[in-house]
Amino acid sequence: MTTTLTRPTCTIKGCTRNRKAKGLCNNHYQQLRRAGRVTAPEKDTHCSVDGCTNTRTARGYCLGHYTNWKRTGNPEHAPVQQLSRDELVYLRRLVGLPDTGPTAEQIARWRAEETADGLGVAS
Repeated sequence: MTTTLTRPTCTIKGCTRNRKAKGLCNNHYQQLRRAGRVTAPEKDTHCSVDGCTNTRTARGYCLGHYTNWKRTGNPEHAPVQQLSRDELVYLRRLVGLPDTGPTAEQIARWRAEETADGLGVAS
């Protein structure tokens, strides 16, 4: 008859790792040693943005919302939507531009006007 020895597990609720010291697994023991306390495991692992069901990656956000937060400071920043060609042509016609966009002459005139107004000059 053989007996199997089982090592005692960590005393933190929900942790199934083997004990290392002071009744704790290595991860929880290191938390205690470094921070002076053991943090409870997170109950909710979903992104903290309302309606998002993706798994948290960093700072409580999923990868997409975390990337938005890093780039813009706002996790819910929506990417800029591209206009369709028809919408672009419609808007160009509203402001009196050719369907293909401003001509080189129009661009040069706008730049000259910006420079004269001081808008296009860096100080």
